[in-house]
Amino acid sequence: MKYNWLILLCLLTGSRFASGKVLSVAIAQRDTILEGKIWGAAGPYELIKGKIFFGTDPLIPQNREITDIEYAPVNESGLVLSSADIEILKPVDSNKSTVALVEVSNRGGKFTPSYFLDGSGGALNAEIARNYGDGLLLEEGVTIIWIGWQFDVPEQEDLLNFNTPAIQYPEGTPIIGQVRSDWTLDAPTHNLGLGHRTQIGYPVYDPKSDLHVLTQRTGRNTERKVVPRAKWDFGRWQDGKVSPDDRTIYSKEGFQPGMIYELVYYSAQPVVVGLGLSAIRDVISYAKYDANSVCPVQYGLAAGVSQTGRFLRQFLYQGFNIDEQGRKAYDGMMIITAGGGRGSFNHRFAQPSRDAHRYSAFFYPTDLFPFTGKMQIDPVNMRRDGILTHMPEALQPRIISVNTGYEYWGRSASLIHTDPSARRDIMPLENERIYHIASGQHFVNSFPPETADKDYYIGNPLEFRPNYRALFVALLHWVRDNQLPPDSSYPLIREGELVAPEKVDYPSIPSFIPAVKPQEPYRMDYGPEWQKGIIANQPPVVGEPFPVLVPQVDTNGNELGGIRNVELEVPLATYIPYSLRENMAGGNGEIADFRGTLIPFPVSEQPNDARPAIKTLYPDKNEYLDQVRLYLEKLQEKDFILPRDIHRVLERSRDYWNWINPYPPSQKAPVKMVSFNIRYDNPGDGESRWDARKELVVEVLDSIAPDFFGMQEALRHQCKDVERGTRGYRWIGVGRDDGEDAGEFSPIFYERKLWKVLDWGTFWLSDTPDVPSVGWDAALERIVTWGKFEEKKSGKIIFVFNTHFDHRGVQARIHSAKLISRKIKDIAGNYPFLLSGDFNVNPGSETYLTLTQPQPEMTIYDTKILSAKSPSGPQGTFSGFLVSENLPRDQIDYIFCS
Repeated sequence: MKYNWLILLCLLTGSRFASGKVLSVAIAQRDTILEGKIWGAAGPYELIKGKIFFGTDPLIPQNREITDIEYAPVNESGLVLSSADIEILKPVDSNKSTVALVEVSNRGGKFTPSYFLDGSGGALNAEIARNYGDGLLLEEGVTIIWIGWQFDVPEQEDLLNFNTPAIQYPEGTPIIGQVRSDWTLDAPTHNLGLGHRTQIGYPVYDPKSDLHVLTQRTGRNTERKVVPRAKWDFGRWQDGKVSPDDRTIYSKEGFQPGMIYELVYYSAQPVVVGLGLSAIRDVISYAKYDANSVCPVQYGLAAGVSQTGRFLRQFLYQGFNIDEQGRKAYDGMMIITAGGGRGSFNHRFAQPSRDAHRYSAFFYPTDLFPFTGKMQIDPVNMRRDGILTHMPEALQPRIISVNTGYEYWGRSASLIHTDPSARRDIMPLENERIYHIASGQHFVNSFPPETADKDYYIGNPLEFRPNYRALFVALLHWVRDNQLPPDSSYPLIREGELVAPEKVDYPSIPSFIPAVKPQEPYRMDYGPEWQKGIIANQPPVVGEPFPVLVPQVDTNGNELGGIRNVELEVPLATYIPYSLRENMAGGNGEIADFRGTLIPFPVSEQPNDARPAIKTLYPDKNEYLDQVRLYLEKLQEKDFILPRDIHRVLERSRDYWNWINPYPPSQKAPVKMVSFNIRYDNPGDGESRWDARKELVVEVLDSIAPDFFGMQEALRHQCKDVERGTRGYRWIGVGRDDGEDAGEFSPIFYERKLWKVLDWGTFWLSDTPDVPSVGWDAALERIVTWGKFEEKKSGKIIFVFNTHFDHRGVQARIHSAKLISRKIKDIAGNYPFLLSGDFNVNPGSETYLTLTQPQPEMTIYDTKILSAKSPSGPQGTFSGFLVSENLPRDQIDYIFCS
């Protein structure tokens, strides 16, 4: 792609740059997103894509922690040069944003759309609505910045790259050193890439040298055996021949499944990996302090997930929150699923993607002492240290750390809040909050899970992204508004919630075998120059492990302590945060990477299952969903979920129930209802005017053949047109302006061969509901039509209500919800009812939550939640007579029921 580059240069003061070493930003693309959609007070947003260029002074104290920066080439100003891909999502009017979020990209990707925006997609596009989800952060006026920081990311359009210089000794000789790669092999292969997963590995130096050693072993700590050099070499084996490849090894015979292979080889092309840390520091200093910044803000937040959560812990430990001018870089951080680790982000021949799990990525410098923010003492070697002890308190950010149950079993998370001997709790600092998502796996699994041939499913679907959204908003308000976030919530030793793995008291569950050992960090000896960022011992000498604790479980097998979501408090299943390797060539019984286990409760009591049967917990689906809703309100009171996400979790709960399907579906004939805003007859609609579309409206209704349908924005002649077109339907209703013929109607149509009207009426949404009137802060009169109907065949009675809430008045909509709830109770009594309409609110609004609030006498249910099937087709409401894949997800039309 060819770009027209716009270069924005920073102001110079002598030889120093105002922003702390952002030299320039080159803008390749700049587009207003979604045709200028307004995101609350922040207004329209724009998406900027380009490159950012850094110049780092190797001589100042703030950069001395960058390993090997002294060997990097410098320009005429004595600066080490690097550059990165950058993308910025910001209000068109920069004055509308005071806070920037820098997402520390996990292996070049983007998690903010999924984790914080309820959106999707890797490559952002200004025209794709799903990239921006519900716009939570945009409505808060947050500027979002993505930049590359990792040098070994593959070249892909949707990944962010970082260019950092290679190094050599001053006399020009290469810097040669050892690199280590390992692989846990579960399937046969002829080729193994030297990089971790899909990352680009360091090239081998002198590939024919006998100094490169490949070993194999059968377990994590078993004896290594050297693989004879005649059985492997550097290159790629394909189609019966070898192709040169200095970043791959091959074996003609093939590498054996069940083995752990480990290669220690030499390379001569190290780069300054630690410049990725300074890049993340300097981009926020540029945004906060540079008068010419393209994205000026007052406050900076950083967020990292898994690998980049560990990156942020390393960032803090090495003091990078102090910029080159001695100022605070980030004001807040959200560190997600990092466990107790840091990582390979700032040493010679570092491989930033390498992590550490129970049965993969062994013995890399990931889980290293210290683990807590506070100063702690290692009782084995008496070393004193703490993650946050290398910066003054005034320059430390406010920190929210979130881990799931998987991180306790698979990533040593307990160590961030216990002493190194795992004997006592360590409370976080005042600027720290720690949260545990009880029973969650490393990421939210798709639902439904894959088909299982046992009583459990691999892939734990416990939904905790709403917690992330709520906690990010809490961090935002903590930093921007000085509003305290929720108290820390995690399992404690003193409460019996955090125990040794063998003390976890699982109930009897058929086929379930618990894990024996969690991932354990070891005291590692990487050699005498490790403090300088140089590893001399490859592989390292493995010392004594740090003891790791894990959460205790309740009688259902779900974890105690921390944030217990509805899946645990209104349970249908046991959610295990880990799964075990099964039927593999090796490592069976060890914890598998990342994914958990789902074990549904039995529908009825089972002799070998100590857990409750679903039938004993909930008499029906309505009762289950009522309990879900009530518990969600408790989570909301604690600020662990946002009001706008309650509906999302209710839909997920519906899906759980429908999938487990404990009771057979009703055999009763369904009542079919349609809500349809047909738009009033406006001659200005051109080719979509009423005369041109009325036959299509009738065609849609005929194809559905509902028992009832409610229309909105219908003028009297439009009601007559629909009645004539559909033939079998009659209708009730009056005009909202005068109670007779004037203004828009909210009519109810009914199939006259099936139903007869026993009674009907109208009321207005106002303090004077019996007469035409405008209520509260509404712009117009708003009306409700109701009818009492009897089915001719069975004699059963049902009430139907139809309305159209005001499009402007926020208070009017809330009061309308309260009024219509009272009126339905007064008019329908204990009879079943349907309520259709255009409510002009989304499911996260106060109006929706007020309308659907569980009540002892009568609860109004969203039929989308009660549905026995998950809805298909477009999920949102659309207008403008257009249907496309790029529809917004906002829903404002509903059908409710008793």
